[in-house]
Amino acid sequence: MKTLFALFLILCSSYGISQNNLKEKLAEVFNEDRVNSILEDAEEKKYYNNLVFHSFHLEKVEGNKIQKGGFTKITTLELLNNDGTLTAITAQELVESINDNTFNILRLKLPRDFKNANFYLLGTTNHVLKIKSHTFLTKLQKK
Repeated sequence: MKTLFALFLILCSSYGISQNNLKEKLAEVFNEDRVNSILEDAEEKKYYNNLVFHSFHLEKVEGNKIQKGGFTKITTLELLNNDGTLTAITAQELVESINDNTFNILRLKLPRDFKNANFYLLGTTNHVLKIKSHTFLTKLQKK
């Protein structure tokens, strides 16, 4: 019984952390009224949760796969600030922010294809960033 209760507490606390994390990510891009509006609407909240936490993937790849992959190479990227200005970051800074969980996909100014994922080689880091398609996000929304 104690084990079930402990599991319940862990699940509840992780949900609360996820909720706060989403709110923080939204607040980096939207004003407070918009953030609250998103969080109060279950479908919109689910969409943004999927967008923020499930719409990209970072993978370290070997040199021979990089040569065969035909990835678009980018060395600097732009992040949107909540005041509308842009901040330039290096590919290495992007990798670091993803690895330390401070990255926010909502701020990244890279195109998202409707049907297909986009793959970007991040400078000389040997990391590939996969931006998942709108179609993938739509499938997540239906789950």
